[in-house]
Amino acid sequence: MFHCDVVDVAKDKITLEKAQQFIESHKCGASLFFVGTVRDNNNDKTVTGITYDSHDGMVKKSFEEIFHEANKTLQLQHPVAFVEHAKGYVPLGGISVVIAVACKHRAQVYEFSRYIIEEIKKRTPIWKKEHYINEETSWLDGKKIEVKQSINKYFSYHQWSSSSVHDSRFGDKFIFSIFYNCTRSNNT
Repeated sequence: MFHCDVVDVAKDKITLEKAQQFIESHKCGASLFFVGTVRDNNNDKTVTGITYDSHDGMVKKSFEEIFHEANKTLQLQHPVAFVEHAKGYVPLGGISVVIAVACKHRAQVYEFSRYIIEEIKKRTPIWKKEHYINEETSWLDGKKIEVKQSINKYFSYHQWSSSSVHDSRFGDKFIFSIFYNCTRSNNT
């Protein structure tokens, strides 16, 4: 059983209660909750909040892939997972992500939860803009996502180069979103 969502925090909240209700099962002997919150300091700057941005469809697809990979890789018994990530402005101390997992045994839940959060951090296209005490803001550099060779083929076919669509405010996000949207519309 699996649930994932990107929550527009201007309209809704991420709650532990919703996560707990989803993962409750008599088949599972252990459950674990991971709650990511906005901390007050990063790179020697005082942080007051973070604005998260994402391509919701791609994020959900990534969450689903990670869930299925974890299940296969870790050989989980009766895995249940709930993953929600914030989109929009999250103030200091606010919840940015909740990952709730349940499995048959306690050792599995620790591995399962760790696998999910580490893979989300590595490859899910979620971007962060930090807000600082002096009212400055900065988009953070994310981890580089390996883009398959097909993006280069797509750009050369349409006589585009990655530099012609690069937007420094968003970096690779802009390129990747264009590629995703264009290939998606060509495949439907």
